[in-house]
Amino acid sequence: MSRGAGRALISATLFVCSAAGCGLPQCGGPSSRMIGDMHSHQTLAEIRTHLSGRISIDDASLPPRGLANELRVQLDRFEHLGHAGRLRLSFSNGRLYKAVFSPSSPADYFARVEGLAGASRPASGEVWFDPSTRVHLLDGRGPEQGVAWEDECIGEEIAIRVDHSADQHDLLPLKNSHMASARASH
Repeated sequence: MSRGAGRALISATLFVCSAAGCGLPQCGGPSSRMIGDMHSHQTLAEIRTHLSGRISIDDASLPPRGLANELRVQLDRFEHLGHAGRLRLSFSNGRLYKAVFSPSSPADYFARVEGLAGASRPASGEVWFDPSTRVHLLDGRGPEQGVAWEDECIGEEIAIRVDHSADQHDLLPLKNSHMASARASH
């Protein structure tokens, strides 16, 4: 299966399940390779065994994300593939799903990632590792710069949960105003 077809299948499956009312989706598939010796779905306690140095918790910087319990941690000095820089790890419901590495030369680091065993390059500027990790250069327009490693399956789950939460929030005023006018007419 091609990388694009695999991602489309993940997206379609999660969307159909959400739309059909089978509950909010949970990415329960296999873990996927992340930066260094880490894998998606690992907990912070499991990740700590792969890290040295002080880890700071940065959960105040995260916006509300629907029903997902999110946490971000940061390690000021991390080394991978001969590059050193800051590493930020993001967890959703206790599972690692994103790592942003900010070495001094993100483009040089990304070139090293492209040469790793198991890397496939379906499009310029991105690398995939089975089953669902996408690695790409961040464009520098957002608050984070560097190279992002993201488990796209968990990312899709989060996006659907956020959309679902926003939909539920948008419906509440309508329900409440309808209830208020029904009460007023009696």
